[in-house]
Amino acid sequence: SDRTLWRGNGTWKIETFSIQTFGEDGTVLSEETNKDAGSFVFKRNGSGNYAIEIGITEIGSFSYSVAEDYVTFVINDEVNVFERFEGDNDHMTLVYRLPVGLESGTGAIVETYALVKD
Repeated sequence: SDRTLWRGNGTWKIETFSIQTFGEDGTVLSEETNKDAGSFVFKRNGSGNYAIEIGITEIGSFSYSVAEDYVTFVINDEVNVFERFEGDNDHMTLVYRLPVGLESGTGAIVETYALVKD
């Protein structure tokens, strides 16, 4: 439920943030992992903000909604649908897949956020 996201102070720390690029055949072309990479704050009213810290800090706000195993973020009028995998009450993983055109065909960039409740 969405209550999992906003309960308490609604803050989730990003334990690890990984970006992987996959080729058309599923081969991993590149992979980068960042630890302690910022946080997401979810508010009960469906809004929130984020700070992604990977060398530089990117901050912003979003609105969100939850449906089954997905969290939809709207950031700057852009809709991004993340798959959500819940661990226990204090851990969850959000995964975003973006198809990309590569010289070899269509690949994908996959962002994985491993979150822990603050």
